[in-house]
Amino acid sequence: MILASAGGASRAAFFTVSVVGDILDDGQVDLRRRLFAISGVSGGSVGAAVIRAALDDAGLDGRAPCQRVGRSWFRFHDDLTPPYSWRVCLQALTAGDFLSRPFIGLAFRDLFGFPLHLFGMSDRAALLENAFEDQYRYLIDPDRRADSGLTRAVGEFPHGKERWVPLLALNTTSVLDGRRSIVSDLLTFWCDGSKAVPFFPAAVDLFETLGATRTCADGKPVPDASTPAVRLSSGATASARFPVISPYAGIRNRQGEVDLVVDGGYFENDGLTSARQLAEAMHTVQPDLPRPVILHVTNNPTSESIGDPDVAPRSPRDPKWYDAYIAPLAALVETRDGHAAEAFKAAQESPVVEKVLSFQVYDVVPSRGAARACSLSRAQDLGAEGGPVERIKDLSMSWWLSGAVQAYLDSQVCNRANVDRYKDLVRLVGAGERK
Repeated sequence: MILASAGGASRAAFFTVSVVGDILDDGQVDLRRRLFAISGVSGGSVGAAVIRAALDDAGLDGRAPCQRVGRSWFRFHDDLTPPYSWRVCLQALTAGDFLSRPFIGLAFRDLFGFPLHLFGMSDRAALLENAFEDQYRYLIDPDRRADSGLTRAVGEFPHGKERWVPLLALNTTSVLDGRRSIVSDLLTFWCDGSKAVPFFPAAVDLFETLGATRTCADGKPVPDASTPAVRLSSGATASARFPVISPYAGIRNRQGEVDLVVDGGYFENDGLTSARQLAEAMHTVQPDLPRPVILHVTNNPTSESIGDPDVAPRSPRDPKWYDAYIAPLAALVETRDGHAAEAFKAAQESPVVEKVLSFQVYDVVPSRGAARACSLSRAQDLGAEGGPVERIKDLSMSWWLSGAVQAYLDSQVCNRANVDRYKDLVRLVGAGERK
């Protein structure tokens, strides 16, 4: 299986880990062994890094590694003690206040403290990284006995072959040419004799931008030992650099600054392009492998009446006097979702993909069950009970989630459409299946 996790700041991270945590807890699908890779964008990349680090830090018994849950988690109470479920642990890890530090950095340091950068002081993006690391360390390792899982390097596996963890492909966007720039555990090429063939055509390997070389020996790819280390938190934050909260990232090799990268959602907001291309590369390298299932987790509130992601009929609208001024910017913003729709269709139609299963946030506000925990395997219908249906058009996109938004996203895991997709997943890759 390959997980494609969409952008959307904290809401993306929270919903992604809610779905993954629930599947880990249920056990009908052995996600720890069957999830091959995660293609993340923006907040989805933060969720991917947290999942990866927590699986690394889990005990031999397979329990979630959290030693506590913070007060910012929506179901916190003083009597709650470990061991915690995977869903609780992962939600708590992504429920911290990640907004205050970069906001203060923007207001009091980045705008007025430019000379401080000349002395090596980091910008607000580094403050965001630190917030991710500190939240993780506070819940996983409160006694500070070990380095945080998020400070491990991309490509570093502390347990080696003893314990499988999903490989990461974190998507950013190059400012210089608009291509995807990917931070990955994988060597992003395979060898056709002495010729290196990329897994992600037309994309950029960020490690190659930093100076790594593609080398084939005896028909096999050879890692470049001189490749600089990139922390999990840095890779995730590089993928999540949307305007105002995070500045662009300057990529520097030994010769100087060679690229600028911003949020991966500028290119395609769902991570499906990289997920599909990885599936195609797997088939090329080992054609006898079973076709992978792509789990597509997206968090923009969507109407259940939409169904197929084809273009919906256009509703009449009144022209606005300001359309001429904002239309180009609006098109730039909406293009990311347009690319995601095309990527979804391409993944659906790919002959090497078994199935694309979408877990989504819907725009129906649950009228019952939201205050109670539910699961994909034991879910109640969370639709409205008669009367007019209250709908929401959007959710907060920031690095902090209120308890109400957390509760809403948590309840959406058990939406009947998501439950149906989980039944499909169990049928395709359940513990007793080979696919």
